[in-house]
Order: sequence, then structure tokens, then C-alpha cells
Amino acid sequence: MIKGNSCIKFSGIIDPFIQENLQPASYDLTIGELEEGKSRILRPQESILVCSKEKVDIPRNRAGIVIQRSSFFRMGILMGVGWIDPGYQGNITARLFNLGSEIIDLSKIDTFAQLIIMEVSGNTGSYDGHYQNSEGIVESAIL
Repeated sequence: MIKGNSCIKFSGIIDPFIQENLQPASYDLTIGELEEGKSRILRPQESILVCSKEKVDIPRNRAGIVIQRSSFFRMGILMGVGWIDPGYQGNITARLFNLGSEIIDLSKIDTFAQLIIMEVSGNTGSYDGHYQNSEGIVESAIL
């Protein structure tokens, strides 16, 4: 949630919380695990699942959006936008696609996404789906 020019406290929502990752209206998530059997080298037209090093604990009166960092657009990396329901707890998993023509060395990249927290009103309930309490990379529940 954006309040003036600063974010509400992320420190109770994100663990570990790194002050340097706090941006004016978001928090930069760092790369944790990579998809099993994949290297940190992302070649053109390849994709990889990554998860955040951080675990989140979204309060029932908040929701989150995860978007890719703008520098990824410039490198040709695409990441889908993610929604985080109130009450979700766990790591954030995302798929990165290299649509560019250059090889990307993910070991040289620390942060991969921005987490934006917003306030929700009304009786939202609490997330209790397949991905609750995710640890590490979690494949799609649809497959």
C-alpha cells in the first residue's frame, strides 16, 4: 500500500526484510531457488522457474501484486504479473522468459521482482489454496 511517498511497513510482511530492497512504493524480491536441473544461465527463448528468497505473510486486510523489475524489460526478460491474496504465506514463485537475443547470467542479478502491497476493505476472508505455506519453487497445481 502506498501512503504518501513511502510504503507501509513491509518488515512484518517480508522475511528476511532487507532495508536496501525497500523502494518508494514497492519492495524488491531477491532470487532464491532455481528450477531443479537448471543453471543460472538463461539462454534466448528459454524459461526458468525461480522463487523469492523472502517469505511473505500477507495480512487479511492487504493484498499484493508482483511485477518484474523494469530493468528486466530492457534485457528482454518477461515475467507474468502475479496476484497475492490476503492471508497468503510462503515464497513467491515466478517464471522468467528470456525473449531477448542475449544470454542472461542470473548469478549477476540479485533482485527479480517488485512486490506492491495494497490495502483491501471488506470481509476478504483468507487464502487457503494449494500454494499456501509454499516453500521453494512450487509447480502449477493445474498440471
